[in-house]
Amino acid sequence: MIRQALAGLVLLALTAPAVASAQAPALSKMQARALPPAELTQRVMDQVADLLIPAPQPSSGRKPLRPLRDLDFATAPRATYVPGVCARDEVIVTFAPVGDTAQGPDTPVRASSLSAHSRYRLLGPPAREIDNYGAPPPASAQQDCGRLVQDPAPFFSAPTAEVALSGAWWLTRLAAAPNQAPIDCKPAGAEPLACADILGDLTLDDLKAVEPCFDDHRGPAPLNCWALSVWPQSGPYALRILTTRGQAPVIARVEMVEETYAADAVAD
Repeated sequence: MIRQALAGLVLLALTAPAVASAQAPALSKMQARALPPAELTQRVMDQVADLLIPAPQPSSGRKPLRPLRDLDFATAPRATYVPGVCARDEVIVTFAPVGDTAQGPDTPVRASSLSAHSRYRLLGPPAREIDNYGAPPPASAQQDCGRLVQDPAPFFSAPTAEVALSGAWWLTRLAAAPNQAPIDCKPAGAEPLACADILGDLTLDDLKAVEPCFDDHRGPAPLNCWALSVWPQSGPYALRILTTRGQAPVIARVEMVEETYAADAVAD
């Protein structure tokens, strides 16, 4: 599920004045191999805590009714090995009540599980589909990504920074010329021409998720496939952009389906 609310909350947290605190001590490989497991875990988690910023807790203006269920954290944007692609790590800690019966918001809870994933944002339209520093990103790249703390535009999900770049590349190619390839268009009540208009208005800020997908081999030659979730003003859509392979790939076909999402419950 797209966690749109988290993006805004994280922005507030990252731009709020930081409370000064001492950093956790550094750790060497020799120390990591010599420390008892429990102490090693604590040392590493202390360093991780220095990276994470909790998202402000939402409030509906009334007293909550249920126990604490989860908390969201995020890191400041950082540079990746892919030029122009910045990443932010997001961590969700899930809690369970202490004891057999869950009661109200004062119920004691303990962390029961966590999930973590990276989300990405481009500094600008990509100049190519594939790119890599081949070495750690330079300090200038880190500075550029750090400035995204002040930018309210959302990050999007992708399995890697390389996939993030490829998905963004093909999105911009499609938006620049939406009629360059056949469009299999299935939004409710929309005609293919309307779909082309929607595709032509897409920007990188509309991108919510990208991942590789499988070509169905409908044509005479195998194609590369990119599955994108986009959310322009007209609503959410799922896209499959199928491209040719080789030295100069082009878009061969586009599949577009209107998506529906259940409304999130009011924050308790």
